[in-house]
Amino acid sequence: MQDTFLIGHARRTRKLRQRQKQLGPETYRLKVNNQRREHRLRTKFHVLTQKQAKRKNRSLIKKRETDRKRQKRYRLNLSEDEKRHRMERDRIHKALKRQKQKAVREKISTEKEEVEHEKIDGSET
Repeated sequence: MQDTFLIGHARRTRKLRQRQKQLGPETYRLKVNNQRREHRLRTKFHVLTQKQAKRKNRSLIKKRETDRKRQKRYRLNLSEDEKRHRMERDRIHKALKRQKQKAVREKISTEKEEVEHEKIDGSET
């Protein structure tokens, strides 16, 4: 018996993606490319530990291995210019991500300082 929730969820998300694609094809393309890049960079050095390997389904591990091999073949077949271009895009992406994280951390620290100053000012009066 199929899980009706999963089927309905898949249908809803597919329709959502189609609507997003129709409303703004360029923004949708950028979003999808960003997601792919994020996933690729996040799982680049991901290795299963022994405990995880025992818990994981064998077919999942097999698929991951074949995907890695396929990606490696793809990267090896790229020309030097394409490799350089891809690495540059990844560097830019990582730098922008670090800048955003730094801005968020600074914002949080300034908010904490403001709250501390308010507490100090409130206790003095």
